[in-house]
Amino acid sequence: MVAQVDKKVYRSMFHALRLIPQQEGILAMYKGLIPALVSVFPGGALQFGIYGWLTSFAILKVPALATMMNGMIAGTVAKVVLLPMDLVKKRLQVQGFESVRIGQHTCNLNRSVRLGTF
Repeated sequence: MVAQVDKKVYRSMFHALRLIPQQEGILAMYKGLIPALVSVFPGGALQFGIYGWLTSFAILKVPALATMMNGMIAGTVAKVVLLPMDLVKKRLQVQGFESVRIGQHTCNLNRSVRLGTF
């Protein structure tokens, strides 16, 4: 529903849950699931691996602060490394809206060129 711009395909989440299986089949409800699962496993492994590696240094003397900092650093590094895979996942999940998005972006591009905002 996020990929819908002006031309609405679905009126609500419940409308989408009813319409997608009718028009595209039940498997369409799982578009983008494999990339999502593929990104979850390396993300968790990377985050816990970095966290374990950081806790071995124990630079900070306050355990709660050290745990918080190590978790924050590990999560940030894992997200930065896996961001390209997350982008691919998101694009695969909204793949069904090409015609709606292409028409809208063309319209916006034409309007931007006319207004000189492009």
